[in-house]
Amino acid sequence: MGSTGLDGTWGGMRGGVSAQVIVVGASVIGFFWRDEYLAVTETQFAIDGRSLSFRFNGGKATLTCDRERSARLDVSEGGKILNLNLQRD
Repeated sequence: MGSTGLDGTWGGMRGGVSAQVIVVGASVIGFFWRDEYLAVTETQFAIDGRSLSFRFNGGKATLTCDRERSARLDVSEGGKILNLNLQRD
């Protein structure tokens, strides 16, 4: 998986919480969390190309690719960590 292995739109829902992450190259150009799009800062792409970490107002998240069309989103906010399975659209 190259540096663009996460390119695309990833989305999923767990327990009424929905998320969408839109990745182009090594940047997150869109992040929907719970009920709104949030600004993303401090994006860091892993050297192996399998994960991308970023911060947003109130927390931080890491998108990790499991397979070509599935990934896990780990979100830390307010001392809690929520994990969602996402699929590439």
